[in-house]
Amino acid sequence: MAQAYLTRGKRKVNGSIQIKSAKNSILPIICSTVLQKNDCELILVPKIKDVEELLNVVGLLGITSERVNENLIIHSQNITYSSLDCDFAKNFRASIFLVGAMLTRFKQCEISLPGGCDIGKRNIDIHLDALASLGARYEIVQDVLIFNGKNMHSGVVELRYPSVGATINTIFASLELEGITTIINPAKEPEIKDLASFLNSLGYVIVGAGSKKISIYGRKIFPKPIAYKPIGDRIVAGTLLVLTTILGGEIMLSNIEQDSLEPVIFYLKKVGAKIAKYQNAIYLYSNAKLKPFKIVTGPFPQFPTDMQSIFISLALCCNGKSEIVEKVFEDRFKVVDEFKKFGACIKKRENSIIIEGKKSLNGATVRATDLRAGAGLVLTALTIEDSCEIENIEVIMRGYEDFDKILRTLGQDIKKN
Repeated sequence: MAQAYLTRGKRKVNGSIQIKSAKNSILPIICSTVLQKNDCELILVPKIKDVEELLNVVGLLGITSERVNENLIIHSQNITYSSLDCDFAKNFRASIFLVGAMLTRFKQCEISLPGGCDIGKRNIDIHLDALASLGARYEIVQDVLIFNGKNMHSGVVELRYPSVGATINTIFASLELEGITTIINPAKEPEIKDLASFLNSLGYVIVGAGSKKISIYGRKIFPKPIAYKPIGDRIVAGTLLVLTTILGGEIMLSNIEQDSLEPVIFYLKKVGAKIAKYQNAIYLYSNAKLKPFKIVTGPFPQFPTDMQSIFISLALCCNGKSEIVEKVFEDRFKVVDEFKKFGACIKKRENSIIIEGKKSLNGATVRATDLRAGAGLVLTALTIEDSCEIENIEVIMRGYEDFDKILRTLGQDIKKN
């Protein structure tokens, strides 16, 4: 049965939240358990749909898991090769990360072309070119990718765009190739650094993650059981910081690295929020008197595209016109029509939008078009005194654990219907 959020807004924020481990770190780490033959315990793992769906995919390989309190324990002792030509993989974008890991473990991989949020073209050509440059052979047969990695070798892989997924797959595929594999122009996202840290803790050797060049020193290892705490989720943290900025009040977030949020913090300060940084914690105060802004999305350390829809909510509360330029995914503005149902004044200009802030908004029923767009709609609904309904919240649940409960903890009037 479809679920929805029901809200009534205009309540200040007050409270503190411990941020759970980052979705975009957990997913590739789960994929890496294909390489292991022991237990892996991940700490502070949120109960979100994306994690559960990936566990279903790796379950086809014999990997099992269990939750102990807030931790996730993954068992890889009984892993066996299997084709991943299935709906689980087809409907879930992160399943593509399994290719590099399976090539290292099994020298082959058969997997459905991946899906994910409808936010624009997300071609995997960069993945394919990177793996091919390391000697992997592939063909596509009726929307199924078939890889042969028996003749793979180390080498230099230059990515034409710093794709997160292609960087992950190249790292996985290179881990046990004899010699040194170098990735030029890799993704620099904090989650890439976190993955490298995790793999290094297993015994692999990865140098330069987060920089312009990553080097993987190929070596065969025998991983031991490990407990690992991924970094806090910067997008969840950014969402709650924006909520506090637009509604006014104060919030303290713990278990979050400030560097990962620097592009977001920069603009929140610019619009008028007061922010203090502590060790792995961030405090924000806002009086909700906000200045307009202009942002341009791009690969880290530029402004994250995942925060773009959420900043539409911020722009609607600023005194003047703001501009958002999207340079990563061309269909991320599909949500604009949903914001307009609130009475928002937003004009599209090819890959940018102009948002007129401080307009009177009205209650409405809207539909989450993707994960982050849905979060942005929820934030805007909480600025409106009238009742609002946000439908299709299943996509929001892909990346936010108990979103309504967290918001109620912060003083908001929201419930799940």
